[in-house]
Amino acid sequence: MISEERKLIRLRIGESLKKVRLENNISIKKLSSILNVNQKTIINWEKGKTALNSKFLLKFSTFYNMKIDDLLGLDKIKRPKK
Repeated sequence: MISEERKLIRLRIGESLKKVRLENNISIKKLSSILNVNQKTIINWEKGKTALNSKFLLKFSTFYNMKIDDLLGLDKIKRPKK
């Protein structure tokens, strides 16, 4: 089972991916064609239901010409101090 922290991070990453897609005026249909994945896959990423693997992170960052950290909104995710 996935921890609540991981679920929250996955959800925030999905929100960030959707925000970037919408800011670039890209439809789910077009993005799925570009990335060669099913539209449902993109929907699941954006809703935080499934996690992206490194292959697709790289494809996203290359397509949007963004650093992966910026694309994922990692600056907005607060990590617990150890």
